[in-house]
Amino acid sequence: MRLPRVRFTVRRMMIGIAVVALSIAWVAERHRTKCHEYADLYASGEISARNYLARLESCDAHCYLGKGAACERCVRMAGSKSPYQRAQEVRDLITEVVRRKQIFQRASYRPWLPVPPLCPPLDCGTPEV
Repeated sequence: MRLPRVRFTVRRMMIGIAVVALSIAWVAERHRTKCHEYADLYASGEISARNYLARLESCDAHCYLGKGAACERCVRMAGSKSPYQRAQEVRDLITEVVRRKQIFQRASYRPWLPVPPLCPPLDCGTPEV
């Protein structure tokens, strides 16, 4: 038994093209939304890191420059390093977080462009305060 012949009319081709276009638009919108969520995540991480940096710098000014010895809160916040060394690490972390935030913001505005790989992963290593 023979299969029925499919006739390619202009109407059917237009419907097929519309279905393909809607599929592509749906995938692009999902990509845009995902990139926008990552950009928001990195923006909140940047705010947290800047707040942590401000606390470290206040500890550096208060404890090390004022009294010459670190108070207990500053030692817990900086871990095994001085607040100055820890602040430098946090500044480097902020630079990387801002770079990644910009990558995802750019990708959310231009979903047709590829997102470069983000290696190595971030290691914040902030101790509990």
